[in-house]
Amino acid sequence: MLTKKEVLDIALSQLALEYHVDKNIFYEQKNILSKRICSKKERIDLHDSKIFNMLSIFGISVTSCDPNLFDWVQDEIMKKQANWIFDFYMLRKIDQKLNTLGHEINQVLLHYLPDPEKIKTYNNQSIKWFDEKDIMQFKGDKRFDEAFCFNPEAPDALGVALYENGQIIGMAGVSKDSDNLYQIGINVDPNYRHQGIGTKLVSLLTKRLLEEGIVSFYKTSISHTNSSSVAINSNYFLAWVELTTKKQT
Repeated sequence: MLTKKEVLDIALSQLALEYHVDKNIFYEQKNILSKRICSKKERIDLHDSKIFNMLSIFGISVTSCDPNLFDWVQDEIMKKQANWIFDFYMLRKIDQKLNTLGHEINQVLLHYLPDPEKIKTYNNQSIKWFDEKDIMQFKGDKRFDEAFCFNPEAPDALGVALYENGQIIGMAGVSKDSDNLYQIGINVDPNYRHQGIGTKLVSLLTKRLLEEGIVSFYKTSISHTNSSSVAINSNYFLAWVELTTKKQT
């Protein structure tokens, strides 16, 4: 099974690829600015983020943007402490600047990574696994719209369901968002929420992936406290916060 150090190293390698920096620079405790260069190897979340994206990690900000924004970023972001970079007044300032170029903020999301040494072990009673082909039977099933995305650019790779009386009461799935990082998604029947089912399924799926040398990440909105609780209870730790953008609609 992967170690926590290996998990973090794999994640940083992916971020370094996407932000076009050396991964060791993340540890240098200074804000980073790089040229935005779209890549087919980046996570699917960045595909629409053509001219600007930014993350906060290890107490620093990392901004990747169009060179036309370099001077503005130097003045407005690089001099700021990363701890406050996603406060509302900064988000408003960033959005206003992007608007002048026909773009806008898309999402600001929390990103969690698993701690292999703390992942709990559960019995497999009433559990069923689904491989990539098996998952297709759930296409169009709105009960599992978070567990599976059915996106060819981020194919669903594995799923695990918990059954009660022959019915699925919870499903966790993972999609291949990039070669290095797979994204976890979870759905729990509304009648069975707040019973630890999401935590159990995420833990089972994560443990199996780690045993296969695969790093999963769990992302959620900064306001989605229930989702964050699942990540934390599944022994994921907050690794970075990321802002993505899109063309104005």
